[in-house]
Amino acid sequence: MMVYSTKGSHVVIDQYVDGPVEAGMPADHSFIYLDRVEKSIVVVHDATHGTKLALPDEPAYSTSDDSALPPATGRTDMINGYKATEYVDSSGIRYEGLWVTADLPANVRNAIDQLIPESAPNSNSKLFRALAKRGLAPVRVIEGTGQRQAIVDLVKFDTKHVDDALFIVPPAVKIDVE
Repeated sequence: MMVYSTKGSHVVIDQYVDGPVEAGMPADHSFIYLDRVEKSIVVVHDATHGTKLALPDEPAYSTSDDSALPPATGRTDMINGYKATEYVDSSGIRYEGLWVTADLPANVRNAIDQLIPESAPNSNSKLFRALAKRGLAPVRVIEGTGQRQAIVDLVKFDTKHVDDALFIVPPAVKIDVE
């Protein structure tokens, strides 16, 4: 499960892995702190250790750029109460399925669009921005190919006050800089 919290230029992703963790995979509970102003990502692997990565400048996104948008398959389905349309990655490298909807409120679509900067490693944000331009947001992303897959579903969202302290890496965490 992943819980995303956003406020201004800050994003915190709280990740839980349900079930056994395979060798070489991240810990079963980690946090990612993103600061768009400082242009950094801090990945906190456990309660005492983290890694800080600098983000390069984000390239400007052209609202006329359709190259990131894969073709729709024509399949539709209800996913967690949202009418969704399936898109596929023509390269077959990044993900096997992407289900998007226009049924989310605009503020939620905009928050999803801004979660991960385009310059982040393994980012899909250029694709998400192309979808957002059309009023669409992902409700299911199936990543991976072959037998290893990760399925990420939008289950629920809340709009509420979030304390600024949530976006500060705890002082007990030793941070390595790469």
